[in-house]
Amino acid sequence: MLARRILGIVLLVVGIALMAMGMHGSGSITTQIANAFTGHQTDSTVWYILTGVPLLIIGVGVTLDGFWHGRHGRVA
Repeated sequence: MLARRILGIVLLVVGIALMAMGMHGSGSITTQIANAFTGHQTDSTVWYILTGVPLLIIGVGVTLDGFWHGRHGRVA
């Protein structure tokens, strides 16, 4: 169960990091110029955010699942 909690925390941290990189990248000069001409964010910014959100959600789910059920596993 400890390995599962660690995995959940790692996924949570990676998800937050990817979302932060995507949000930070959305304010960069390159992205602002691309957005001005095309009306869209750059592909890398979108991918960072779209990858970060599911990892964040899965990380929270896996981490909280471990806290909710403790050492005894799932309740039947």
